[in-house]
Parts: sequence; structure tokens; C-alpha cells
Amino acid sequence: MHFVLIHSLALGPSTWQPVSALLRRRGHVVHVPNLVEVAVREPASAPPIAWRVAEDVHAVPGETIAIVTHSNAGLFAPAIGRALSNASISYVFVDASVPPSSGSTHIGPADFLSQLRAKAKNGLLPRWTEWWDEADVAPMFPPDPELRDAITREQPRLPLSRYEQTVDVAAGWDDSPCGYIYFGPPYDRPADELAQRGWPIRHVPGLHLHMVVDPAAVTDALEEVVTALG
Repeated sequence: MHFVLIHSLALGPSTWQPVSALLRRRGHVVHVPNLVEVAVREPASAPPIAWRVAEDVHAVPGETIAIVTHSNAGLFAPAIGRALSNASISYVFVDASVPPSSGSTHIGPADFLSQLRAKAKNGLLPRWTEWWDEADVAPMFPPDPELRDAITREQPRLPLSRYEQTVDVAAGWDDSPCGYIYFGPPYDRPADELAQRGWPIRHVPGLHLHMVVDPAAVTDALEEVVTALG
């Protein structure tokens, strides 16, 4: 299987490093595009993100690709799928926002935007791990100071405007096979609805960066969902 692992735009590709290494050891083809540079560009829009992924992946016509998105990157999954449209696409959302079937969606919900505006200075947000208290951040990481340092260092300072934008969603993207993996709140909310739509759902209990804490469990869940998608 060919996996394309898309990191949160507030973080970087190191968040997928443990899972990508394990997937490769299990015989899969894996790409982890680095979207840090494109994430900080203004205005925020889906096409440059999708083009950056397509430049990295070079999809072979007819091959099967699972686009795996984490956190807010889920909103850009349909655009990435269109950019790789010469392949057979499936989507797996991991503790991620799921876009609507069509129309547009806000990157930052209104109640969350007010919190972000209070944190911004000169239009820039602090790094994601600085949005929260250390008591909340530390449990998200394994007891591996080198991995935590790598993830922390590559975080971009995003423009506040990225969260003030909307993402256009092309109709029909979710005609492709879709699955959902969640670690905990608030990403547990869509689980029942998506299950009713026939999506395979897996719950891997943990916090938002659980793929660096228990990569084996997350990798198992990814393989299970992709198998369920056929």
C-alpha cells in the first residue's frame, strides 16, 4: 500500500516519523511531505498545499494511495486528492477535522478564533506547543527528548490569517473510500455520524499526538482501516 501522511499545518513531518518508519518496515510505500514552508504563506489556500504534496509524491497512474491527514490537515484532504487524481484515492482522517461533502468550511471555528487572536502578535501566532500550558503539552509526547525537540523545533509560527480563512471543498470527494481514527475529545464527536455513513472507525485511546506515543497501535489502526476500505 502507498501511504501519504499529511502533518498538521501547525506542526511538522516529524509527528509522522515513528509511524512512517514502522509502515516502511511492514513493506509499505510511504511519503511524508514537508508542508511547513507552504503553511506559513499568505493567503491561506488549499491549492498550494495540494501542489506541494503532488510534487513530493509523483503518483503513478492507477496506483492506490491512502491520504492520511492529522488534525487541521483533514480540511485539505479533498484538494490533495484532486492533485493526485491519476491514482485511486482513499482517505483516512486521524484525530482530524473532516470537511463537508461540498461547499466551504472555516479553518478556525469562531469560538477558537477569539482565543487565537488573543495569542497573536503582529499577525503571527506562537508555535503550537506554546498555545497551551506545559502540564497539557508534556503528556502528548513520549519520554524521548530528541523526538520532542525535533517536533518542537520544526513548528512554524503561522499567520493568524490562516485560521481566519475558509477552504473550498469540491463536491464528490467523499465518494472515494473514507475512514476515521480518533484518539480522544473533541475528535470523538464525529465518530457516530461517520459510522452511520458507513465509514470504518477505529478508536486508539490517547492524546492528540498519540502517533508519536504509540506508533505501533496507530499503525495497526491505519492498516485495519485501509483493509476495511478495500
